[in-house]
Amino acid sequence: DLSAAYLAGLAFWAGLPWALKMPLGHLVDIMWRWKWLLVYLGAGLIGLSMIIMYLVITQTAMMEAIMPVNAWYITSFLLSPCGLVIQDAVADAMSVEAVPRVDAAGEPIPEEQSRALHVTMQTLGRFALISGTVAVAAMNIWMFRGIEAMDASAKAETYATIYLLALSIPVVSVSGVVLAGIQKYR
Repeated sequence: DLSAAYLAGLAFWAGLPWALKMPLGHLVDIMWRWKWLLVYLGAGLIGLSMIIMYLVITQTAMMEAIMPVNAWYITSFLLSPCGLVIQDAVADAMSVEAVPRVDAAGEPIPEEQSRALHVTMQTLGRFALISGTVAVAAMNIWMFRGIEAMDASAKAETYATIYLLALSIPVVSVSGVVLAGIQKYR
């Protein structure tokens, strides 16, 4: 029951973390040794946002007993972009680190080849982002097909399923940190 004007104002506040991405990038550089904690923080914020929405849909009475549903929605709406921007800042910084500085023989990689490797890394990152966006859009189109003919409980079940599936985003992020830790250990 939030008004369109209120939602527009809320969208402004949800966009602020993206305006702070540059200072967050500097924070990532300062905390480079602990960047994995920032990935966990970002994943935690995204996951918490999705869990809140899932519970608001499936356990409305329980959530309302703690706080009004509108407040839960606003909290979830603001948490998600905070988590996403933290993870994006870390990913940007890590893409620079992913390119080797020396070849297999231990010799420095020539600047032209290094530049090409960085361009390739950025291209692969953009490709992954675009592919993920297209996959999510296609999945939403498929899941929302015929929703206008569904009753309220079927619609709620569809939304709940989408929020559960969205939990795969922080799982993928955390699995990357775990995999990196395993590789470093080995």
